[in-house]
Amino acid sequence: MLGRPYLEKTDAEIQAADFIKNNISGTVFTDQHFANILIMKDFYSVQGISDSDSKTRIIYYQENKSNIISALKSLNVDYIAITKRMRETYLLNLNLPQSPITNNNFYESNFKKIYDNGDVKLYLIENEAKNSSIS
Repeated sequence: MLGRPYLEKTDAEIQAADFIKNNISGTVFTDQHFANILIMKDFYSVQGISDSDSKTRIIYYQENKSNIISALKSLNVDYIAITKRMRETYLLNLNLPQSPITNNNFYESNFKKIYDNGDVKLYLIENEAKNSSIS
């Protein structure tokens, strides 16, 4: 990404936002960047988190399943959306960009993947079994 990376959207992010709008009923947790894309697509059931909230470290950087589920459930969310940008470049909460998440493989191994277009992955929070994705 060149120029203004905080304003850029990939085609895959837009495609995923369309999928979520048309197929998901529940609240999606994600970073501010992808939340803005969801809102742009008229999906408003989205939740983010402040950089200073202690749950940020749990959700994006730890691998303790019960702590992650507890943190996400305390935010009243049903899904977590993780983009390629969040995995590889940066994640943007409310204040400042942060380093990429480090526990993506943990989500991949421990949560049911609902959607995967190669960029955006959407996981169901409640299901503790790994299942195959749909796209």
